[in-house]
Amino acid sequence: MQHAEQGSRRPWFRPEHKGFTSFKTTAPIVFTERWARDVLIQATLDPDVLSIEPGPAYCQSRTGVVLAFGQRTTTSLTLIILSSSVTEDVAPPSGYDAATILSRFSILGSTALLTSRMIWSKRSLKVPPSLAVQISARARTPLTLRRLAALTPANEAAVFDSVLAMTCSGYLDLFWHPVLSDSTVVRLRRHWASST
Repeated sequence: MQHAEQGSRRPWFRPEHKGFTSFKTTAPIVFTERWARDVLIQATLDPDVLSIEPGPAYCQSRTGVVLAFGQRTTTSLTLIILSSSVTEDVAPPSGYDAATILSRFSILGSTALLTSRMIWSKRSLKVPPSLAVQISARARTPLTLRRLAALTPANEAAVFDSVLAMTCSGYLDLFWHPVLSDSTVVRLRRHWASST
């Protein structure tokens, strides 16, 4: 009964869901509030973030903490704390280079929220292999979405949607923050560029 009530108030929440996963997660990251999922999506889509990992359990149990996770870049590992009430600075725990607190208000009020949701909505799109090969070959060097569409023999909408899907799958880096436009730069993700 309790799960049914939760599901009716929060249709996006599925009790059987094992957590957020993407090509950047080292393990599923369990979340209970939609805005926490939005932050995980933004971290996944950020070209500077190499990996995302569950945060320390003791951070998760602090009052007011919605989620804590680690975000690794080439230079550091930052603990990201999502909180509905904690606002004071937090010293980074052992193993982390920094700690940052994000509030629900700052996430829900950002222009990046709708853009990242729009990009993430294309994650299940099946990209035709021939189009994926063409996009990957052209994106070996960074170029704008407009230029990529002009160089690819497919309609512009198919190219744009395919780029978004390939970004969600980890094949491309898309420099979209805070908004997406035809002048947004796209490139083959470093991992794939170095492995070919």
